[in-house]
Amino acid sequence: MWVADYCSRAYWKHAWRKLIENYVFHVGWIFLLVRVISILGFELPRGLLTWGVFSVAPLLFTLLGECRPRRSIAGRLKDTDIRIGIRIGNIFDISDSAFVIGTNSTFDTSGSIIDPDSVQGQFTRKYYGDESDLDRDLEKQLDNEACEMIQGSRKGKRRRYGMGTVVKVQPAGETAYMVAIADMNEHGTASGSWEDIVESLGKLWYYIGKRGETKPVAVPVLGTGNARILQSRDQVIREIISSFIAACSEKRFSNRLTIVIAKDDYYKCKIDIAELENYVKCVCRYTRFKDKDSGAGREA
Repeated sequence: MWVADYCSRAYWKHAWRKLIENYVFHVGWIFLLVRVISILGFELPRGLLTWGVFSVAPLLFTLLGECRPRRSIAGRLKDTDIRIGIRIGNIFDISDSAFVIGTNSTFDTSGSIIDPDSVQGQFTRKYYGDESDLDRDLEKQLDNEACEMIQGSRKGKRRRYGMGTVVKVQPAGETAYMVAIADMNEHGTASGSWEDIVESLGKLWYYIGKRGETKPVAVPVLGTGNARILQSRDQVIREIISSFIAACSEKRFSNRLTIVIAKDDYYKCKIDIAELENYVKCVCRYTRFKDKDSGAGREA
């Protein structure tokens, strides 16, 4: 993974200037150290006074020090305790957080429909093992939700719920919010739209604020897998952040949001984490929540 990080175009796009500055700095302090030792009358072994000391060593210090590729970034909204982070890895490696799981509007769980490598597939396998157990939890939570019956032959369940419907499940002491972000057709193929993602995010934050817990929230890059939306992962990440901040301006329901980019997606889609870090820094620095006396909302 580290080799791929160093070889990525996005890394060199942002790091080349810092690499040069740090390399020159390390060459300078090594040369100064050698001069000081010489002035003090100590003799260094001849093997040390080679091109390796003045070229290879500074390069290693540079690449493995401040210029090491970033796998996670974080920022705190000014004048608040709310933190926003982005990291590369597996969402289920994050501890002490509630997971957000994107699903379909019929809340299908069958392994013949749900990709076992999707976030929902991994969640089912890790915390339930048997999809029938997940179905029982979903049915309890969906009992009072409005739905429509799908007519005709199809693959999967027949009850369709509104886009953005949220269900909270708590297997093995964990908390997960399953949110409908796509429709499933009669062939068991999911599809969604940008409007579905935006609507679902708004309903997700509202649900957590009203019926959820105050735990930190971990969110995958919703809709960019089997939901097949056209927008890039970068756009979805920015929308998740902006919608979260807008929801927090109305009601503080979580002090930390972590957006998790799957490792394969990070490399395959050439996601520029340095640009995302600039965006996070910008929104954290310039977002201002209005005082309660002046009404809800935020200023930028």
